[in-house]
Amino acid sequence: MPRKRNPTARNFHLLASLRVEILARHSQRYADADFRRRIGLGALQCRIIGLVGSQGPLDLRRLCVETDMEKTYASRLVAKLAAQGLLKKSSDPRDQRSFAIALTRAGRRTYDRIFRIASERNASWLAVLSPEQRTSFFACLDILDRASRRLAGSGVTSGRSRNVRRTGVARIRAQTKPSQQRARRQARAAH
Repeated sequence: MPRKRNPTARNFHLLASLRVEILARHSQRYADADFRRRIGLGALQCRIIGLVGSQGPLDLRRLCVETDMEKTYASRLVAKLAAQGLLKKSSDPRDQRSFAIALTRAGRRTYDRIFRIASERNASWLAVLSPEQRTSFFACLDILDRASRRLAGSGVTSGRSRNVRRTGVARIRAQTKPSQQRARRQARAAH
């Protein structure tokens, strides 16, 4: 006989943060499977090509910040993409330990395919929302994003001191104006 749930018990699955994490994992798995099936690359490889394609040449540090990846893992993925002829690496005159990452011609063609596939998937994902719901959804994302950054910067969610130097991710994201973030989200919603 199945156990009855206590209606007054705390339900972990009602926590918004958990639901967002689960949604993100579902979205990531779907994107990964879709990209692998359609172009033979994983979602993280596509994210790297997408960022380099949309922002121009990047150094490895900036790429790690934008993709939220560890440097050694990102470096391995970049090396694989370079070996496939999709990225090219050139030395960075400002820092001999670093290198700039850019798209090759084949990488530019792949970027165009990635962007088209991602735009189609984004449109089908958002199609279940009305225009008003989309506007509200992106407004809520902006609010939650700012709140998450504030919490991460305060040390509340980690056991670290408030005086610990901000990570590269937090520092660069904090430099992005909310209006720029909103414009990016609105562009994604339009696709």
